[in-house]
Amino acid sequence: MGIKPFRRAMARMKQRCRIEQAFGARNLATFFTLTHAGQPLTVAELALPLASGESASPRASDDAYLVMTNLGAPCTMKVSHGSRRVLDDRLPTGHTLVMDLAEAMHVSWQGPLHAVVAYLPRPAVFAGQKGLADFSLVDSAPFDDALLGAIMACLRHTTAPLHPKESAMFARHLLEAACSCLAHQHAVPMSEPRLLSVALSEAQRAFATEYMLARLGTPISMHEVAAACGLSYRMFTRGFRLSFGTSPHAWLMAARVDLAKRLMRDANLRLTDIAHMSGFCDQSHFNRVFARFASCTPGEWRRK
Repeated sequence: MGIKPFRRAMARMKQRCRIEQAFGARNLATFFTLTHAGQPLTVAELALPLASGESASPRASDDAYLVMTNLGAPCTMKVSHGSRRVLDDRLPTGHTLVMDLAEAMHVSWQGPLHAVVAYLPRPAVFAGQKGLADFSLVDSAPFDDALLGAIMACLRHTTAPLHPKESAMFARHLLEAACSCLAHQHAVPMSEPRLLSVALSEAQRAFATEYMLARLGTPISMHEVAAACGLSYRMFTRGFRLSFGTSPHAWLMAARVDLAKRLMRDANLRLTDIAHMSGFCDQSHFNRVFARFASCTPGEWRRK
């Protein structure tokens, strides 16, 4: 699988799982597409007949929203960020709720829940907007927006398309229209930088390090690793530094030096071969990075 199909597969899996975990559901039928700018979007229809329910577990933070439009009878929704409750209100039929995933979130509800839920990354919502970094959406406040509600209601038919190609184009345009409506009608300026101090989740830390360790001998872009984790480059690098105390690039270089040390124990391998096998551009690059982490050259380390 190439890098682009792999990124799409990871984004599809991540977004579907995020919707399922937010509502404690399993095996939801979802529709996944990409915007013209390559941002992944996912939509699912919820039909949860139980009298009450709640999310499976608090989730890690990411730069995205869950946008839910109630298609069924009115129900009471409760949303919490950690110990802080941000919503405890009735969600009437046709009303829409935006849940900000910038913080770990817990959702519960009373009454059968029939709704359409879309996972929308913030860069997709504010695509083409100036000052993207300065705006977010109104969080956890039900609002009555007839246009947005109608767009979301139409999306319920996309999770089981009869004509995949035609339906995919239809759904993509609907999702982009929902993003545009949200950006123009429900955006609010942020008083402080978003996700300034959000570290990676345990799962994201494990995935990122395993992803890089499996590819030490090949060129790796941190944009690639961020996309594989389902995060923007900025969020990934900031979260990685908060989690590990160093940048992902420095962590990768240290891992490559450790690999080179293991390889140098084989006397039959030349240093030039080891440099290549460890993912360094050339012998000169290998020498510079090795000396930075080991305080000696590869040749000196091997002789010791």
